Amino acid sequence: MERLYASVIVPTRDRPAELAECLKALSAQTLPQERFEVIVVDDGAAFDETCREVFCGGNLRVIRSSSRGPACARNAGASQARGALLVFTDDDCRPAARWLETLLEAAQKHPRTLFGGRTRNDLPENLFSEVSHELTEYLRLNDDLTPSNNMALPAEEYLALAGFGEGFAFPGGEDRDFSRRWLERGGQRRFVEEAEVLHAHALGPVSFAVQQFRYGRGACRHRREMARRQGRRMGLARPAFYFRLIRHVSGRSSAGPKLCRAALALLSQIFVTMGFVWEYGNAVRRQALVRKYGRPRLRSSCNIADGIPPRGKTPPPALSG
Repeated sequence: MERLYASVIVPTRDRPAELAECLKALSAQTLPQERFEVIVVDDGAAFDETCREVFCGGNLRVIRSSSRGPACARNAGASQARGALLVFTDDDCRPAARWLETLLEAAQKHPRTLFGGRTRNDLPENLFSEVSHELTEYLRLNDDLTPSNNMALPAEEYLALAGFGEGFAFPGGEDRDFSRRWLERGGQRRFVEEAEVLHAHALGPVSFAVQQFRYGRGACRHRREMARRQGRRMGLARPAFYFRLIRHVSGRSSAGPKLCRAALALLSQIFVTMGFVWEYGNAVRRQALVRKYGRPRLRSSCNIADGIPPRGKTPPPALSG
């Protein structure tokens, strides 16, 4: 059987210390380095070239994106990838040593499948980071989310789906949208427990609030796009969904008293709601301007059609090792 070659895509923005730790973990993979490449997509103002030095291998490339968010950066990385399997993680993540090897073994057994691995919070004493992690974990378990910081799928299937939605200009919602579109077209999804990543995203009160507000904006865009594809009105989750979410966070997390975790989970949903309403108001205003002045002709500086082969064309073949 032909052995798969993987392309690991890491979007980054002005976090050189976190990126260096990520690259160290990738250079320590048990998978032979001739079987994978690493593509770092710089979505920030300037790339710290010293990060190259921590990656012990020659299969590292750094490309520039257009500062339009991680969705666009991932698409830019995919457009340059040589691998038959695309693997995504984030710059604040440290994959376990057998992460890549485990994902490639799963891809050999189950072709044409979207894979997600186990992500663990690497800052368990940080209450805000722990609650944020468990909120994402709840969506993975209850909303068919495959988080983009630990995701793998065949390049050909990624192209057929046209990659991540570039309308998501900030972190939050783009992986929910991608996961939903994957399932809507009948794609198979598998969870690979052994493909583990440690996520070290330090949060405080302000950064937590900003994160949840952005997640709310992303959730609004995600639901609007889903409603548009399905030809129906935009719907909202039922109240029971949020009650179960708060119970999940307060029961699963170990950081802080249970009541504090529940209160922070509730507060997160207030910020999410604020972001949702903000984004919905923006959408209404944009529609009013379009009706009045017509739709402007805009061209994305990193449109997926510019960098990734058109639908129907296949990516480069798998490399033999």
